[in-house]
Amino acid sequence: MFSAESKNSYEQINAIFERKKAEAVSSFEAYWDERTWQRYVRCDRLADPHDLPAVNTFKTWLDDNIAETELHDVEDWIKNVPNWTATVHERLLDICEEKEAARLNEVLSVLIDLRTQLDEWWAVRVLRRICRYPEANERIIEQRLVSIYFWQDTVREKRAKMLFYGGLELEIASHMRNLNVALRIVAEWKANVDHIVVVLARYPPGACFVRQDFVVKPLDTNESRRPSVTISDRASLPRITPLNHRLSTSIPKQSSVRSNSRVSLISEQRRASKEFTEAKKNAAGKSLSPATSRRNKATKGKSSQSKSPSKSPSKSTSKSPSKKSKSKSPKRWDANRKPGTKKASKDVSAEVEKNEHLKASLLSKVTSLWTPSDPSATVAPSHEIDDRIECLLGYTYEIKTFAAPPLATQSGEWTLYEESDAANEAGFPGAGVAGQEFLNIGLKIPSEDIFVASGDPLVAFYDERSGKWKKGIYTTHVEHDRRSSTMKFRLSKLGKVALFQRNDFHFPFKKWAIGPSDDGSAVSFLITTDMVSLEFRLEENGVSLSVQSGAEFTKLKTINKKALSLGDMAQQLILHGVCIFPNDYTVQQHGKDNKKDTELEELVCRQIALCATFVTVGQSHLNSSLPSDSIVISSTAPERKSDLNTNEWPLYRVTKTDGHFKTIAYTLTDSTVSASLDDASEEERQERRSLVHALLNVSEDANVLSLLDNRNPALTSTVYRWLMLTRVLCMTK
Repeated sequence: MFSAESKNSYEQINAIFERKKAEAVSSFEAYWDERTWQRYVRCDRLADPHDLPAVNTFKTWLDDNIAETELHDVEDWIKNVPNWTATVHERLLDICEEKEAARLNEVLSVLIDLRTQLDEWWAVRVLRRICRYPEANERIIEQRLVSIYFWQDTVREKRAKMLFYGGLELEIASHMRNLNVALRIVAEWKANVDHIVVVLARYPPGACFVRQDFVVKPLDTNESRRPSVTISDRASLPRITPLNHRLSTSIPKQSSVRSNSRVSLISEQRRASKEFTEAKKNAAGKSLSPATSRRNKATKGKSSQSKSPSKSPSKSTSKSPSKKSKSKSPKRWDANRKPGTKKASKDVSAEVEKNEHLKASLLSKVTSLWTPSDPSATVAPSHEIDDRIECLLGYTYEIKTFAAPPLATQSGEWTLYEESDAANEAGFPGAGVAGQEFLNIGLKIPSEDIFVASGDPLVAFYDERSGKWKKGIYTTHVEHDRRSSTMKFRLSKLGKVALFQRNDFHFPFKKWAIGPSDDGSAVSFLITTDMVSLEFRLEENGVSLSVQSGAEFTKLKTINKKALSLGDMAQQLILHGVCIFPNDYTVQQHGKDNKKDTELEELVCRQIALCATFVTVGQSHLNSSLPSDSIVISSTAPERKSDLNTNEWPLYRVTKTDGHFKTIAYTLTDSTVSASLDDASEEERQERRSLVHALLNVSEDANVLSLLDNRNPALTSTVYRWLMLTRVLCMTK
């Protein structure tokens, strides 16, 4: 089928890939070194996010000099520390080495402690200021990631007062007025990106260069057509009963089941099915009417006489009626027998027990293949926010009260006031008033800046004891005010509150395509969901978003045309409600009808990344109809990349069978484009050595070697990691 590759060819591919992998890692490190140098040029106080001694030194210096630090200086530090935290967190998103990640986590821990101390020092100075100048009873620090609001009621009013801080509305009722209590609200904009960290760590720079992709042996045609019974995972395992005449699951290559055990599974399954089918047939005759039963018996008797060998009538009549003729057919269980007959009802239960024994035997063999997962690990309590399917919507708001010193008094020419060196937390406003210990809160749904899923958002409270967001605790009377697009509720405990929404409303994807950019120096990635249509420009170790109009431009204008790292771009998109990066649970739920073998998916993404600077690749509508061991994509020339009607492009199918991969290129006509690929004629299909050979339309290994050697390794690595983040091969309908 193929000409055998020489040993020199194997060694050449291996040498090229090892060199490309080293170049990709070196380019990745140079990218982050350049980012650090740019911060040095801007004179950032924390230019190097890894510099743990510098962070500790800075924290110690602030501890020693905070008494002499003025309010505006503390506010400057408060604005800088969140930016430093974001820098460290951005680097932590795209980290590869465990030692480096541990060091960054230490830096992040110090910065979080420093931020907590700065908030307390700032509260102390604001309280002093309000004490001396009661008319300046509000203080605001506004920033994109963190904003702080401080308010104290210095003039007692009888009517209720509404406070508006960003997207939060808070009603201070008359019974909550207390001159000795100040209110502080800290608003933070953050997202849960734990699964992004896991994926980027799983596929580090250079992971796309695997020599085995091109060392593929051709499949034996007869072996490839041989059916196999496998079990991929517990979720796809069918209920094993005699009614399941066939096992439609598949056993991965890693399974320790040998061929003889596989045969025993099938034989026991067939034997149980056969006995159960016979029992069902006999039981069906019992439900017939007496006339029908007699007619069937008479018909059965005539047929048996016609088939039996001829005997003399004298011999047949001479026999006593009480004696029964011996039958050579095997004995069967007759469901029509009465309890008084030889086949008693206890024999029926014995047959059932026999079938149950067969099922138990079969299950005992199968259960050795996997360990059942703990149900409590996948089912979250009803009052907890499930991070797998829900995400933050907008800011989180932390509400605290502080005991304020008495206001300044005038005594002649002297102004008397009390200074405090600490901000002591106070109790709940209005405490002691029966039935009035709550705050009326309103959280505005930020639909102007964030894509919002259909349905009402959830109101959740952060439980510090468990470290979990929970819904339905300390938040009552939840109501969606559609006129103002606000979620209103009553809060009975001070702490953190936030809105949550579903994170899966962009799945499944409608279209996607990836290919060379217009200038040829980068790779363009287009993706369309039910709500957005985005185009990304993938470059060396970075990505930028390019949107021109529509809701995408309005909501994503802060990150449009801005070059970011892969992890930071994913985080910014999640913050804006563009959750196009599925976690494992989302893939299992929304991609269960289109779930693909992980090893097969990785191989196809690697080879797409190798060809992305030459050809445009897109989805095929036939991919979702194929089993997990097959992936179908389409490809076309770069000048047709804007045409997302990829159903008309040539198709390429990659199949995994017993650890081997086979690639077939299809050239379908208009009449067969919607048909099954298995029905394609010999003229419409051509088997190729790899997907790279098929996409680039080359047949000689020397050509592939030269193309691979001239490839940009950093760009190829970026494309591969982005494809594994989006999982377009199994998340497109």
